[in-house]
Amino acid sequence: MNHIAINHVMFMTSLSRGQVYIMERANSLPKRMLRSDLRGVWLQDDICAWMQACLDTRRLHKLRPNTKVNHADRFITKKELIKLVDMSAPTILQQEIAGTFPSRVKITKTRVGWLYREIIDWLATRPSVH
Repeated sequence: MNHIAINHVMFMTSLSRGQVYIMERANSLPKRMLRSDLRGVWLQDDICAWMQACLDTRRLHKLRPNTKVNHADRFITKKELIKLVDMSAPTILQQEIAGTFPSRVKITKTRVGWLYREIIDWLATRPSVH
């Protein structure tokens, strides 16, 4: 049973510190537990289960319909995605709609992300340019 601190939760979910606390208060994110030093920690399994629920609610994903979240997974932002794949946002959207690019995941009402592992796997299938 792994306990993780706020910084790791922020890394895994691509949420800011404030967004994590707001979502926790709204019962949209698992509650933290208080340790003896009065610092709150989350169970990594709980955060992974929350991420899995986010993945499960997205529209059918043609490339990887049965993705299962593990402890090494994290969501990335659109800004990170654009740098990673070196494509514009409109091109990414077109490929998502066509089913040739991993689909986005709704993290909050106003925030979306992509599962980093799916993006890396997608990049590995692309022909390399020399």
